[in-house]
Amino acid sequence: MQNLQDLSHLRRAVDPVPELHGFDTVTGLASRELFLSRAEAQWERYQRDHRPLGFVAIDLDRLTEFTKHHGQEAADDALGRVGTVISDGCRRRADLAGRLRHGELGVLLSEVDEAGALGIAEELRRRIEELRLGEGSGRILTASIGVACMTPPPNRFVSTILIAADRAVQNSKSNGRNRIELYCAN
Repeated sequence: MQNLQDLSHLRRAVDPVPELHGFDTVTGLASRELFLSRAEAQWERYQRDHRPLGFVAIDLDRLTEFTKHHGQEAADDALGRVGTVISDGCRRRADLAGRLRHGELGVLLSEVDEAGALGIAEELRRRIEELRLGEGSGRILTASIGVACMTPPPNRFVSTILIAADRAVQNSKSNGRNRIELYCAN
């Protein structure tokens, strides 16, 4: 106790509170605003350095039905557990996970090829399914996932990779849900 009192006069050089406001309170992941801001900065850096990025877009299947059946508190608890799975799946310092919309989450992966991004996506899909959220109700939450990988092209914005992964998510949903689709440029 004496040591803590002796150190109480010291202050951090940077106030952590503004940074905490950039996180989603339900999932514990970066908020949409923080995620997009950091993703844009990383995109520009990797564009300049000609290094590859991957984006894993995760859409929770039937979250609206789950919420109607179990209630908002149970849905928030489920989102928190999914957020933990996703956060744990970001093992590298430069990886960034965020909540983009109600049941849509994403992970920006630095310096990863398609095989690496697909491997991470499959681990996330499997771990979300293993949570067995909603078991017994016939409304188990699963994830439809889209993956896009690219070296950021000149004169393009981060939305390029986000849109590509979103198209892959839509393919995942139309092909049966609880699966992964890779975006392939035509």
